[in-house]
Amino acid sequence: MSRNSMSYYGYIFSHLCSIVAFRSASVVIIWALVQLFGHAESVGVLVAVMWVANILFLPISGYLLDRYAKKTVVLFCSIASVLLAFILLFSYQSFISCLILISLLSILNSAISTAPNTLIPLLVSKENLTNAIGISSTLNSLQVIIGVVVGGGVIYAVGIVNSLLATFVLYLISLLLFSFVRLPSGEKPAPSAESKALQITQGFRSLKQLKPELMFCYSAMVGNFILTPLISVVVPIYVQRTLNNDISYVVLFESSIAIGMLIGGTLSVKMNRWFNRYQQVLLGGLLIGLGVMAFAYTHTAAIKAIALFLSGMGLTIKGIQFSSLRGHAVPVSHKARIESAIFALCVLTIPLGSMAFSYAIDINLFNIDTLIMTMGGLIILSLAFITQTRDCIEALTAQDTQLENYYTTRYPRAFL
Repeated sequence: MSRNSMSYYGYIFSHLCSIVAFRSASVVIIWALVQLFGHAESVGVLVAVMWVANILFLPISGYLLDRYAKKTVVLFCSIASVLLAFILLFSYQSFISCLILISLLSILNSAISTAPNTLIPLLVSKENLTNAIGISSTLNSLQVIIGVVVGGGVIYAVGIVNSLLATFVLYLISLLLFSFVRLPSGEKPAPSAESKALQITQGFRSLKQLKPELMFCYSAMVGNFILTPLISVVVPIYVQRTLNNDISYVVLFESSIAIGMLIGGTLSVKMNRWFNRYQQVLLGGLLIGLGVMAFAYTHTAAIKAIALFLSGMGLTIKGIQFSSLRGHAVPVSHKARIESAIFALCVLTIPLGSMAFSYAIDINLFNIDTLIMTMGGLIILSLAFITQTRDCIEALTAQDTQLENYYTTRYPRAFL
């Protein structure tokens, strides 16, 4: 990797532990609520509020990471996460406590999740950037596998409290690993005459001008409306009602999508030799949509798991291409704010989907399988945002060597 390999690997493993811990905490609390209340509404409210908190804080996260010392920001979030995870150990039986603590962890996670595409370019050379982002994305796929194994598997074996204890330990390991990461000082951002409010929203104003990234967000919004609620809301309730309340099936389904993400990330790094970003984006989108449709079509648990595996592969194959594109094309001064704006827009539909699906399940409004299958088709159709936009095709078919200053040259108004 050159430049600072030890810090790079220390950072991505620290990041992995942190997002695994957040994923694990989410799985544990969702399952605890299913057991305590037995209906989808409480789960839907928790998932929706968690994501709303994340979305609202994302622009602030990007601003803090761009304008202040990145290590200080991430270190503060890591320390606060450790403290909140400790409190959660003693408060999980109260719905209000769960709502507040998971929302606060989600806010902190917004900064931690935004950081990789800002920090990794500081830790590796430009010629290794695409592979470094690919490796990071592949390892991050493990967060769902380990998260559900820690969250679901430990619940299955020894109960909720020990699962939350494992979550606390993971946050602590993440903090310890990150404390040893050394970041280059880099250039200090120039003082800005703009108000803090304008600086915080700069990412959204830049994103409005960056057509390739905006079209990616529109496509991702369609997928996120269905895929995250499918895993977070539909699967736990489906297991409770049709699979004898056996949490091992939750582990199976969530691990399937995560293993797919892991394989997809590994394949994507290899496929860079033969396929450009545009071709991989199309492949990824097709796999996501077909997997969702297959999940709804079959009633066999094993085939549902395979369907989620395909969707997981597609998620990583598609996502890595735009992450590496931004890693090369977005200037360092704006990386975090643009990254946070993109993430906020992409996940904007998650709380809407969570509430819609939980409401539909509780009142039996319509056949849920029909809705999921329709949404799978819409995920495939949403690729038209990318295929029908010339700017997207040109950016995604450009070589890495052509992407230096690509956005600043083609979209100078995005960085004013």
